[in-house]
Amino acid sequence: MNRVTIERSPVLGIIYSKFDEKLGPKPYLYYPESIEAGTRSRVASESMSLSFGRDQVPEALAIIPLSGLGLKALVRFGIYSDADRRGRFCDITISLIFNETDDLIFYKYVKDFQHLFNDYSKAIIHAEEDKVAKPQLQGIVKELHEKSIQLVETLKTAEMAPKEATAFPSSDDGEKSKKEIIKFKIIVCGDPAVGKTSLVLRFTDKAFKRTYMPTLGTNISDKVVEFEDFNLNFQIWDVAGQAKFSRFRKSFYSGASGHCLVFDLTQTETLNNLYLWSKDIKSYIGDTPGLIIGNKLDLVEQRKVNDEAIERISKDLGIRVVLASALSGENVDAAFRTLGLEIVEKFGDKRFKNR
Repeated sequence: MNRVTIERSPVLGIIYSKFDEKLGPKPYLYYPESIEAGTRSRVASESMSLSFGRDQVPEALAIIPLSGLGLKALVRFGIYSDADRRGRFCDITISLIFNETDDLIFYKYVKDFQHLFNDYSKAIIHAEEDKVAKPQLQGIVKELHEKSIQLVETLKTAEMAPKEATAFPSSDDGEKSKKEIIKFKIIVCGDPAVGKTSLVLRFTDKAFKRTYMPTLGTNISDKVVEFEDFNLNFQIWDVAGQAKFSRFRKSFYSGASGHCLVFDLTQTETLNNLYLWSKDIKSYIGDTPGLIIGNKLDLVEQRKVNDEAIERISKDLGIRVVLASALSGENVDAAFRTLGLEIVEKFGDKRFKNR
């Protein structure tokens, strides 16, 4: 297993792309120079495919997968005026590329990168409108790369710093340390892009301190949650790109005491596919305590999954459903705590049987 370390920066490079009137999306500038041509072209093409036109340029950063490359990109969209062009404006994207194994970092700290990319997108737009020389633009791209690495290191240092010790710990702290810790494994499954990683991150709040198993394509996070008489140590296995790792599912599921099925409230098919996920899990580890989480509760206007469909799948699978939002955090902690107590109920020590 490979643990994320501070020796390696997850920032692999910056690619500045422009829409060419004849050739379409093209990578215009990039740093470092070692970024492969195929990667540059993919980033330009796929980031530009999300452009919304002159009147609807999104201000928020987007995270897009680069299928087959094992990479993702953090993308800032932009537009600048150019009287020499036929449409008198030019669509641009500024993309930070990183390994998909490091996506927790960028999901958690996307707001920090938002501020950084806002500043540098303005700098690039002003430079383009002033028609500065290409080397000066390259300098801005290089500086953004350096600032991104510095930001990651700052965030990492803050997250990994040990908590300040208390000179005179309270009696409550002493009692907490004496509590029995019950440790178990939970697997988190569901279709791509339903928000599994975001839910796990919201619960554990650990972007840097986790383990990655490249053989399985799995992020492993943990969190200890305190209850009145004991502590639960959640070891959460969140698989990325499950389809391409299908032959390793037995290893992924093995040893799990519970499972969490996640669907997207704005995508009906992600709910229907939970029947297949549940069947697959049971074929390997039998009946284990489970929970269904309907994610993206905050997207009220985009919701497509109705209450009747949710009640039906809950009854069919014999699993309760919790509607939550990884973005706001609503019901996320409660969902995992509920599942943890169900696991204790089934597998824990007899003292916790009726809790």
